[in-house]
Amino acid sequence: GDSDMTCTELGWANTIKHGSTTVCGETDVAGSCSGEVSWEEAVDFCEAVGARLCTLEELTDDEAKGTGCSYDDVLTWTSTSWGCMEGSPSTNPSPIPSAVPTPVPTTSIFPTSYESIRVTYGSTLSADVGDSYDGCSTNGHMYVVRCCADTHENIT
Repeated sequence: GDSDMTCTELGWANTIKHGSTTVCGETDVAGSCSGEVSWEEAVDFCEAVGARLCTLEELTDDEAKGTGCSYDDVLTWTSTSWGCMEGSPSTNPSPIPSAVPTPVPTTSIFPTSYESIRVTYGSTLSADVGDSYDGCSTNGHMYVVRCCADTHENIT
């Protein structure tokens, strides 16, 4: 979906720098870096300012490259879920059962298993140094956040 606020309203001026001209990206949202957070916190971090979590394609197109926090080569949450439930690669292919208590069920719109969410590096800068990763998150893992927004132009 589209972000609540446009790139212009957010003051994010990097729409033409990388990737699509109708999308902008930012990392130090509202002047702060996300740090490593859960997927729900990542979604909230972006939506709190009227933006949205970047998709896998947007991050690999460098929409948020060079936008702060030194997250260009750090594993980052995306809003993309395809390919993760069909046994695709995971950061932890054979998880060891943990002693963490089962969370109390909540009425949430979020997936109960975060293995369904894809993570990737914050930009292609990581590929320049020989790192590339496109896989699925594992339950309990925390990653950093980069937010994207839309110009709301040419939307059909």
